[in-house]
Amino acid sequence: TLVLIPALKSAVSSSRMAGRTPSEDLSHRIAIAVLVGSLLSALVTALIARPLLGRVGDLSRATAALREGKLDSRVVVRGNDEVAELGRSFNALAEELGASEAQRRQMVTDVAHELRTPLTNIIGLVEAVRDGLRAPDDSLMLALQEEAALLNQLVDDLRDLSLADAGELPLSLEMLHATEELRRTAAAFPAVPGESTIVVATADDDLTLRADRRRLGQILRNLVQNARRYSPDGGTVTLRASREGGMVRLAVADTGIGIAPEHLPHVWERFYRVDGSRAKSTGGMGLGLALVNRLATAQGGRVGVASEPGEGSTFWVELPAE
Repeated sequence: TLVLIPALKSAVSSSRMAGRTPSEDLSHRIAIAVLVGSLLSALVTALIARPLLGRVGDLSRATAALREGKLDSRVVVRGNDEVAELGRSFNALAEELGASEAQRRQMVTDVAHELRTPLTNIIGLVEAVRDGLRAPDDSLMLALQEEAALLNQLVDDLRDLSLADAGELPLSLEMLHATEELRRTAAAFPAVPGESTIVVATADDDLTLRADRRRLGQILRNLVQNARRYSPDGGTVTLRASREGGMVRLAVADTGIGIAPEHLPHVWERFYRVDGSRAKSTGGMGLGLALVNRLATAQGGRVGVASEPGEGSTFWVELPAE
């Protein structure tokens, strides 16, 4: 515009002085103006596009590296334009992919570790029988059954976690009486001398919630098993139900060793153990609370925990009320 308009304005007047017709002079000046304008346009475009193309090239190279499995690939973000926003999105995606891959590798390692112990025990028992070091009696069959049950429980928990993560966990939601479900859970743990006593201490028998009965049973049994595992011999595990706004809270409280504050944010993670050695000795695999969390979330609920070291812990799950 800056080049063409002045040229066009002076074309008519200059053509009279040069002895050329106005059309000839206009064509000459337009050609010169277009040439100069094109050169200026190319220069300005190059100055503007060079840094932009450089950033796009960085993104392209980082994407290619990510595709090759280099999950630590990142781009340097400069400015606040669309390319910068694209760079930030790329870095966030690469970060999530890296975290997912690290979690996948850790899960494979943890599963292999959990499978190794019962499998090693089964192989050892079988070899002892084969070598004549142990008779195939009832005690051997019971030991084999216990180890096989551990394997089966691990496989079942992993399957349920996988289905919940994929949003494919089958659910049959219905209205349930909270106190009745707590009593049903307590009945599944008959009193054994020396072990914790299960007590249902709920005054309101009319509390109802919307849940899948089978999955709710899994949640409560896992919480009770966890409470008994970390409670002293002769302790008490108390089951309560209460209304919290539009939710019904089912709480399982124990009189056990409690949990240190630094462990509380991690207790719902898979394969996480507050005390690894103790959990192994009592058969814990570190999946129970993770499964509770996923089952509750799948039913529109949430979980929580409160604990004081030396004073016991209270784990709870809240599910939608009627």
